[in-house]
Amino acid sequence: MFNYFYLITCLSVIVHGHGFMFNQNGGGRDEGGNCRGIQKIATSIDDLRNPNTGGNLCRGEGRVVPVDMNINVDTLVHKVSLALSISAQHIGVCKLEVFDNDVGISSSVNIATGNNCARSGEIFDEKLSASSVCPSDIPMGLVTNDMCLHEWTFNLDKGALDELYNSCKNCVLRWTWVSTHVEPFEYFETCIDVNLKFTSNSNTPSGASGANVGNTPSGASGANVGNTPSGASGANVGNSGDASGVNVGNSGGASGANVGKQWWRKWRKCR
Repeated sequence: MFNYFYLITCLSVIVHGHGFMFNQNGGGRDEGGNCRGIQKIATSIDDLRNPNTGGNLCRGEGRVVPVDMNINVDTLVHKVSLALSISAQHIGVCKLEVFDNDVGISSSVNIATGNNCARSGEIFDEKLSASSVCPSDIPMGLVTNDMCLHEWTFNLDKGALDELYNSCKNCVLRWTWVSTHVEPFEYFETCIDVNLKFTSNSNTPSGASGANVGNTPSGASGANVGNTPSGASGANVGNSGDASGVNVGNSGGASGANVGKQWWRKWRKCR
């Protein structure tokens, strides 16, 4: 009899340890939730945060109006916001991938992998309420009082992002999480329709010295990223006609080391 009640107690803890991806750029509740099915946060939250037992892609939720996913190509560090139940201290692998909605999951490109993204690093008592644990980080519109927002920070894969530029038009960001501390394993999944927006810290006005991203008029000094007309001095990254210095990219008659086309040059053009 003791073992029976012990088993029931353990199962009750497992059931409450659920979560979903809330926002594609990190941030708190004021940023708002953008995942497919987010309207269920106010009515049937379990349909949003429970394991994806049906195995349907994106939990069977249809495409919605895409939102911007802002990617810094200098740091390649990114954050997403996760809404996790107070007792969610699950152990397991988390992944982020992007696929083209028109092509399907076969076009999926993995951009990040990490362990234990559903472990907040804080010790919560499941008997407590979210309003007492994280009053300013409760997902907006949540019908229950048992979830907090947490940011998962990770490094993006540069090669994968380059591949996405060439292949992804109607992009979907898909977060998956496998809780491996329970038997059988539980599989969670959330999707956000996104527009990939690539930014750089080195943006400077045309003609300014230093690192320039984009088209730069001739005569600009410093490192130039993008298409640079002839006569530009310094290290030039991108297509450069008769440019001096070290050239990275396609260079007509340019001296120095030439290293293929760079992915950030293409991204800048698409902005």
